[in-house]
Amino acid sequence: MLPAIYDFWKQAFDAEVASGQHSWAYQCSFLNLFQYITFRAACAGILSFILSVIFGPRVIRRLISLKVGQPIRTAAEVHKLAELHGGKIGTPTMGGVLIIGSVIIATLICARPFNPFVAVCACTMAACGLLGFCDDYKKVKEKKSDGLSSRQKLGWQLLIALIAACFIFFKKEISGFGASPQQLAEGLAGYRLGSDSIGIGAITFPLFKFPIIDLGWLIIPFLQS
Repeated sequence: MLPAIYDFWKQAFDAEVASGQHSWAYQCSFLNLFQYITFRAACAGILSFILSVIFGPRVIRRLISLKVGQPIRTAAEVHKLAELHGGKIGTPTMGGVLIIGSVIIATLICARPFNPFVAVCACTMAACGLLGFCDDYKKVKEKKSDGLSSRQKLGWQLLIALIAACFIFFKKEISGFGASPQQLAEGLAGYRLGSDSIGIGAITFPLFKFPIIDLGWLIIPFLQS
């Protein structure tokens, strides 16, 4: 939303400058702040915090009314640790819904959701949140502290990471893989190190003016790890 507001304002402002007539765009020059990622990132952080504060109590009350409580392990399983965990009985679980929801809403408002970097990060976070939801749901449904097994969690996490890494690698606007030399030279694909175009597989170091090594497709397992 904020980037769209900036784009609309920028067009109007440029038109006013070209015509020499100052109108609302000139008066609202503070909207120029919306072009800066740092400003929008700060707005997103503040907005997600406000949403959590506003809707947090309501979500917690709703989870309590649904009896979505945290099962704990019995004394036979953890012995004396059961006494320490006794206070957690009935603690609402699935609270990650509030966190994920707040972040997604803030992202849609403050970022460009169709930017490949933003899209892959948001989708990866949502997928991991869905995995956590399934884990908590299984605990509540079966009335046990055991949710998904460690292997299941690790397997799904690896799959999510693999899909995200492949998306980054095969999206030429991000990685430069499969892009033409002209697209790379014009900055329409891949990255730039100074004035030189580099691909996603190039590993760089701040003190060097050239890539240390180019991993090529091996960047996929590197990103996945």
